[in-house]
Amino acid sequence: MCLHSAAMDALARRVHAPYSLAACVNRGCSLDCQVRGCGGTTGDEDLDAVKILRRRAMDHSANVADLSNSESTSSTASGMDTLRLLSLPDDALLAVLAYLSPRELFCCRVACRCLSELCLHPDLWRSVELRYAPLKGRGATRGLMRAALSLAPCLRKVFVEGEAELVEAVASMLSATACVIAGLKLSITGSSGVALARTILQAVHSLGGLKVVDLETSAALDTTDPELLHLVYNLQGLRELKIFIGHNEMPQQALLSRQEPSLTSFWYCSTSTVYSEPWLSVFLETHAATLEEVDLTEYCGDDEVYLTLRTLPKLRSVNCPPVPAALDFIRQSSQLRSVAFTPDLIDAINFPATGALQALTESRSVDVLEALYLYTLMSDPDLMALAACLPRLPALRHLSFQETPSDDFLRAVTPKSAPRLTTLTIWCEEDCLLAWVRSTRIQDLLQRNPQLHLKVWEDPYGDEDSDRISCDCWFCDKERIPVSAFSLHRRTADCPRGCLQVAELPCSSVVSAVSSNGE
Repeated sequence: MCLHSAAMDALARRVHAPYSLAACVNRGCSLDCQVRGCGGTTGDEDLDAVKILRRRAMDHSANVADLSNSESTSSTASGMDTLRLLSLPDDALLAVLAYLSPRELFCCRVACRCLSELCLHPDLWRSVELRYAPLKGRGATRGLMRAALSLAPCLRKVFVEGEAELVEAVASMLSATACVIAGLKLSITGSSGVALARTILQAVHSLGGLKVVDLETSAALDTTDPELLHLVYNLQGLRELKIFIGHNEMPQQALLSRQEPSLTSFWYCSTSTVYSEPWLSVFLETHAATLEEVDLTEYCGDDEVYLTLRTLPKLRSVNCPPVPAALDFIRQSSQLRSVAFTPDLIDAINFPATGALQALTESRSVDVLEALYLYTLMSDPDLMALAACLPRLPALRHLSFQETPSDDFLRAVTPKSAPRLTTLTIWCEEDCLLAWVRSTRIQDLLQRNPQLHLKVWEDPYGDEDSDRISCDCWFCDKERIPVSAFSLHRRTADCPRGCLQVAELPCSSVVSAVSSNGE
């Protein structure tokens, strides 16, 4: 992320201010007092705020523009020391403040009155996601959650995960907040988890702005009390909805007043084998006019649901197990841009990948399919069958599967067989990413397909906190958190996020990796 041009112009114009921020602090004036021309003393919080602002502004602006000139060439740091940061216009300050974490924003707000209001500007909070998961020991603390829900005007998403007793305090904050929250993920277990989830959903939705709901519960839902699912169904204006009911009992569908369609993305999974389908059908039928993405992972019901999918005029993306009813739906569909097959273990054995691949090549969407995700068990013959399918998928841009491809498969991927393929996601068989990227088979693949980005497959339903790799070398340590897309070209505007250029060297040589975007 870079400071926009207006902010950079403002920074450049004021870099040689007559007195420095550091000198102001050294004279014993607080930032607030200095701006207003009065006396005062400097506290530790003032110094912390100065360090935060200077460090972040210097780190990020140095990548965009050189602010030094012939009259001041000591260093970028000394140039930033002379910057009267607080005299910048609001848009420039916002551009700098945008790099601060929520905790740092609150630090600056307390330290300086002139930043107090600016640190709560909606533009700074609209992209913030806060996660409260006390059992995992990660994410936001209770204090940070309290401050954000009490002061921030808006948030992009809030995650609450854990036992009801452990998250009850944060649940109470969410129930009383005036902060407009666009996305909400609730995974609350325990006997009172359903009641807490219901209270939170009602309160957050009442503020307006709630567009995304991700609800997971493993608590038993009384079959005579379907209030939670009734509430979710009646949340008006949602764009994305994800529901997971991890219990074998589920409330029966009662008579519902039909809502206006709004959902564009719908993910549904239930371990119930008795009452799941009526609820699934009512969601699909209600939002048939607007749905574009439907994920029925592990749903193995009868043909009725897949017949309903055929009636969705805007459906572009589907994820389903490769059961016969689903494959017949794939064959008949003409508008699909993305298809994913995600079977459970039994389905993976009973319905091999070859059947799914055959359905794809027979599909009326074969000429427009852009993304294919195969989360099935695939043998070497299956992989070669996939390679044989590539020329019949001329629009394919993204291909992902969870197997280690054979050398024969990798050699079959060429600009001729897959002319538009730009992203290939596969399993990394090496413990070390560096060894994997510099291997002969991977180097040959990238050299043969100069437009290709290679990514390491990750379980989309696995533990997001688990490490993808076990090696502790410098390269793997750097790549442990970000999801890079390895390529042999420099990053362009069309590249996916995380494009990382690797040097094109002989396969026996040690490859050096450099970030093509300066990260």
